[in-house]
Amino acid sequence: MSYTSTLKCSLDVLSATLDSILESTSCFFFKFGDKVDSKSGKALFNKNAWKKANDVLVEVLLGHCSYPPGYAFYSYKLSIKAELMQNKYSFPLLHCNRGTNDVEVFKELILTVFKTWVMGVEMSDCLMTERWHRHNHRCSEKRRNGFPKVGHYDTWLIDSLQNLVHKKHSVILFPEWSNTSDFMQTNESFGTITLHSKELREKIQSISIDQFSCNLTSDMRYLCKTIGTKLPLLPVHGFPEKNL
Repeated sequence: MSYTSTLKCSLDVLSATLDSILESTSCFFFKFGDKVDSKSGKALFNKNAWKKANDVLVEVLLGHCSYPPGYAFYSYKLSIKAELMQNKYSFPLLHCNRGTNDVEVFKELILTVFKTWVMGVEMSDCLMTERWHRHNHRCSEKRRNGFPKVGHYDTWLIDSLQNLVHKKHSVILFPEWSNTSDFMQTNESFGTITLHSKELREKIQSISIDQFSCNLTSDMRYLCKTIGTKLPLLPVHGFPEKNL
């Protein structure tokens, strides 16, 4: 069996468990460690290399090379046609986000784009919603095998098309597509969300106010709508408000 075929068969990182990683890594070390170089006559692994190999196996046993429950660090790389990308040995190419700064990069991108903008709460919610929608869509294109590349972010149009084709022809146009429009009616909250307790909400709602006489800005009215109270909850400012 060739080196490449042995390596290809020995480890599937997308479904690897602690036992499978330990077995494949041990087999790799013991299969090739004692190989002798034809020119130098020296073994591939010397004493120092075997010590490092043993340290690797200890790390594997401690679970440091395994996935956390319910999470995968690797995904297949897909071409612009949503096809599996391979190298010259027919190995599938993988994307790894283990130890990467993906979250920090996304944060820096937000700061770069929005830090000089002056906008209200409602506009911020709208822009951030559009931003993470596009980000999630691009991640699906890159990392979900079979996910279609439609060339735009108006996913509700694909939802409608998918439903129409299924209704007329009983065919699922894009099997790997999730119709998010089916989940529009949800109790989940996104963007500006409620953080106050049920008791505080009841106290606010018990206040008798004239909605027409309140001089609320458009952002304040938006906050009332999103958190479900008569009056918006604003940041505490100064000692008098803190003492309240």
